[in-house]
Amino acid sequence: MDTPLTAPLPDLTLRPNSFPSAIDSTMVSTYRSCPMKFSYSFLKHLHADGKSIHLIAGGAFAAGLEAARRLAFTPKDLLPPHLAALPSPLDGGIEVAAFSAFREAWGDFDLCLDMGKSYVNTFYALDTYLRDYNPLTDFLQPMFSSDKKPMVECSFAIPLPIAHPETGDPILFCGRFDMLGWWENLPVVIDEKTTQALGESWRKQWDLRGQFLGYCWACQQLGYPVSTAIARGTAILKTKVNFMTVPVMFPQHLIDRWYVNLLMTVNQMIIDYQSGLFSYSFADGCTAYGGCQYSLLCSASNPEEWYSNYTIREWSPISPKGTVDE
Repeated sequence: MDTPLTAPLPDLTLRPNSFPSAIDSTMVSTYRSCPMKFSYSFLKHLHADGKSIHLIAGGAFAAGLEAARRLAFTPKDLLPPHLAALPSPLDGGIEVAAFSAFREAWGDFDLCLDMGKSYVNTFYALDTYLRDYNPLTDFLQPMFSSDKKPMVECSFAIPLPIAHPETGDPILFCGRFDMLGWWENLPVVIDEKTTQALGESWRKQWDLRGQFLGYCWACQQLGYPVSTAIARGTAILKTKVNFMTVPVMFPQHLIDRWYVNLLMTVNQMIIDYQSGLFSYSFADGCTAYGGCQYSLLCSASNPEEWYSNYTIREWSPISPKGTVDE
């Protein structure tokens, strides 16, 4: 259940072989790493079969936190029936809501997987998180919308001054983040990250993070004076769980610079789309994170002959699972 910062959100479904009406940070970072990967992912919607344990675990963990926060802060008469029927937040309702949402989001994916982000370990991480950062006492607290609901799982869609190459409508910059809230009386965007390791390198990766700069820019366009993002990491290991909370304060010139760069990138996307020519990475983008799923296509003399090896899945810039069909 989204909390739109703009309501209602438009239809953001991506149409096969058409230029997207909406762009998000994932699409931008993919294009910058490899324009051809962007084409395969977001124009042709080709995806290798199988589900990533990292996406499953992260999605289930996020679903649990969202349910916990909604029950903790939403007036009972505004809760959906399945949450309103639970015990009060002070009587164990937070945990019940979180674990129920977690189990539903995990679904029938392997429950006996023996690795760090297994069902058992991720469930334990959620339980530990709620004990260490109970929503009612957490030093990160939510803002509230005009209808008195906590601003968790927020979605936005902001028109850019760039016309869609087919419809002529403004292209939208979209996204979603876990919570718009307060940290020491400062308005902040809060995003939860599940990982396998925390440390100085994990902390520093957010200093110039386009995803967070984009969240701050979007909030500013909608009247929220946000220039700080907080990444809260949960490291899920086989034998323990670690946490780290990292505030990142962005000067306004950096947010403005991010925006100019966004427009440059989207314009270049359109040029590539109209020409039908997308360049290849032939560099780190081919091997990062265990290897690109499109390496088969990029090395084939006739890539179209291998499309049947992939599944068609449409990307949604605001869906918690990313895809339209899941």
